[in-house]
Amino acid sequence: MVNRSRLILLGCGLCLLAGAGIGRALELSDLFNGRETATGESFLVSGNNARATREPQEPRHAGAPGGKSVWISWLAPTNGLVTLTTAGSSFDTLLAAYVLKPGDDAPLARLQPVAEQDDDDDAVSTKLQFGVRGGQRYEIAVDGFAAASGEIRLQLDLLTSADLLPSVLRRPGDRAIQEGDTLILTIDVQSTEKLDLHWYFNDVRIPDEEGPSLVISNFQPHNVGRYRLRMEVNDFKFFSAPVEIQINSEGIVSALAKNKLEDAAQDRGVLASWMGLPPAGRVSLADAAPVLARGYNGTQIFNTTYATRDPLEPPHCGIAGGASYWFSYRPPDSGEMTINTEGSNYDTLLAVYTSAGPLTSYADLIPIACDDNSGANGRTSRVGFTASSDQTYLIVIDGANGAKGIARLNYALHSPSVPSAAPSILESPRSQAGAVGATLALQVVATGRSPLSYQWYHDGTMLLGENRPALALPALQDAAAGTYSVSISNAVGQVTSDLAQIEVLSSPVIQVDPSAAKAAIGFPAVRGFQYQVQTADHALSAGWNVLTNALTDSGGIVWITNQLEFSRNHFFRLKRP
Repeated sequence: MVNRSRLILLGCGLCLLAGAGIGRALELSDLFNGRETATGESFLVSGNNARATREPQEPRHAGAPGGKSVWISWLAPTNGLVTLTTAGSSFDTLLAAYVLKPGDDAPLARLQPVAEQDDDDDAVSTKLQFGVRGGQRYEIAVDGFAAASGEIRLQLDLLTSADLLPSVLRRPGDRAIQEGDTLILTIDVQSTEKLDLHWYFNDVRIPDEEGPSLVISNFQPHNVGRYRLRMEVNDFKFFSAPVEIQINSEGIVSALAKNKLEDAAQDRGVLASWMGLPPAGRVSLADAAPVLARGYNGTQIFNTTYATRDPLEPPHCGIAGGASYWFSYRPPDSGEMTINTEGSNYDTLLAVYTSAGPLTSYADLIPIACDDNSGANGRTSRVGFTASSDQTYLIVIDGANGAKGIARLNYALHSPSVPSAAPSILESPRSQAGAVGATLALQVVATGRSPLSYQWYHDGTMLLGENRPALALPALQDAAAGTYSVSISNAVGQVTSDLAQIEVLSSPVIQVDPSAAKAAIGFPAVRGFQYQVQTADHALSAGWNVLTNALTDSGGIVWITNQLEFSRNHFFRLKRP
């Protein structure tokens, strides 16, 4: 059965005529293939998504659990900066805008994100801003976080521009790294003339960081928080969606504390029944984020500056809070569990919950332990309880009376059956190529009885001081090329990783397979910008043809693979739009 939410398109005068005909309101279809098209420079849509559903192959909008999405298509009349907002909606919304890439796959599989976001400042409504091209069709989805539903208010406004404005083509997701490692963030942008880029950390501009890539060496707790890239063309200024970076002592990049309980518990295996989703709405563990932590000991460090509190959330320990973050933990063995917030720089509340079955509301949470001010300084918190290996625990840190800051969540499991395991490598560092001047990072993922010690080698020579799971190679030069390996040891044994080959490119390279008339061409470039690949029959030709648009890889290299007819008069070049 097809459920369609009827939405009324208000304002926009002539755009209503162009989109739906005189006097007929547009309908927003539950099915992507049933969507209708709006035009014009502004519109306001009101409606309800209570009967909306989720389709197979539909993306997870803003990377969050949804389940009640509705669609509308908008044809941009001209170049400019568009603002989309769900302010005034009655529920927690997700908002995403896409373009439909050409191809033979199903339409939902060909959606390329342009901008997407969960919350704005009020933790319920959502706001997007991005550059648009005249004549381009944009697919807009409004969903409910954790299948929430209610009254929708969606507004679009276009501020026209004589200049082409950039749009974000790809951005990294939220993640955790280890303390002391190197953070590399790249937001791929559609480059334009007069474009200035500036990085912001927690809404404060970072000095001298004015490119699409941000590199922070020796990442420390004061660096945890939200990062955004501001794009400027003349008087037009707008931000990319934020990326949240945390610290996980075990190097589990997808283990994250989250502002919302539903986000923290996504991978518990009960997501679909918790949210009331049909089987098509299920999310595989490989796609779910964050991933719960499973180690015997660990620390998660995060910033609660932007934390809010769900109005339905109970007061933890019976004390008023207002800035909660949730963390999911599954003990690898049964034993005595100790959790504390020592090292946090604000007054914390700490509570631990579990559940007997699928969660449908906060009422399904079973309290295990809670504390306020039992820590060493009288402001941090500490709890202890007997943990079971067949339970998942939801740990929440809140700020007393809404206090916020940098939270440090420390957990330790004491079990008589903790194994004394020698180290083993789950993931060896991978071979990479990088352009001269770029920064690369090598990473190893290992397990075994703590503590684990690391030592990196370059062409068999020990790298003094390189004793972490990650190795940064900043500002690549030819001398950085070669093989890299890492040795991992503990009190029980030692293991060495496979070799990773690092190649440094200072000029284009080409690998040709004559039998297949096929070539792989690598162009050194600046990571984060989109480039135009052009081809011609002569190097001095006045008629260069556009072959394709391409983004750099993580090493700042544009790779082009094509089935080509080769001759001595076949030339290629890169151009940054």
